[in-house]
Amino acid sequence: MNTLRPLLPPTAPNPSRLSRFMRFAPIAVAVLLMCIGVNYLSGAPAERTPSGDIAIARTGKLLGDMSTFTLRLAYAGQQDKPYYHLLLSVPALPVNDRDNPFHQQARITETQAKKIIELLSKDGFFAVALDGNRNQGPVPPKESYYSLTVGIANGRNPILFEEWLTFRPLLFQRLDGLQKLLDGDAAKGMDFLITRLSGHRRAMKQ
Repeated sequence: MNTLRPLLPPTAPNPSRLSRFMRFAPIAVAVLLMCIGVNYLSGAPAERTPSGDIAIARTGKLLGDMSTFTLRLAYAGQQDKPYYHLLLSVPALPVNDRDNPFHQQARITETQAKKIIELLSKDGFFAVALDGNRNQGPVPPKESYYSLTVGIANGRNPILFEEWLTFRPLLFQRLDGLQKLLDGDAAKGMDFLITRLSGHRRAMKQ
C-alpha cells in the first residue's frame, strides 16, 4: 500500500547564500561594465559594412596611379562676386586657366596626394561620393554648391569620384581638413577659396 508523503512547504532561501549574492552582485556588474568600456575605448575595428567596403575599393583604385592624381573644387550657382575654383594636380598643370585669378592651380607631390586620399577616406568622402563615370544619376542641388572631384587618369579610362557640397557644415569640414594638409601654392589657393566663403560660415553660426 502506497502512502502519500505529506506536502512540505517550499524551502525558504538560505539567508547566508542570499546575502553573499547581494554583496557580490554590484561587483560583478561593475566588472562587466568595465570590460565593455575598455573594449569600446580600445578602438577595436567595427564590423565591415557595404559602404566601408566601397570606400576601401575606391581608395585602392586611386592609390594605384598617384602620378596622375588631381583634385578639383568647382563652384556652381549664382554669384555677385566670383567664387574661387581650385585645381590641385600631381602632373603638369593645364594652361587654359592660368590667367584667371579665381581659378587657382597648384602642383602637389604624390606624398601630398596620398595624404589627401587618406583624409578623404577617413572623412567618409569615398563612402558617399558619386561615380564620376556614371551614365546617369541624381540631379545636382538647386541651391549653390561646390563639387569636390578627385581622380586619376588611369590611361584613357579616368577614375573619378565626385561629391556635391552645399553651404552646410560638411563643406567646411572637407575644406578645413584639406587645408591642414597643404603647403605652398596649394595652401594659398585653398586659403583664397575658404576666405571667400567666410560670410557663409558666419551665417551658419547665427
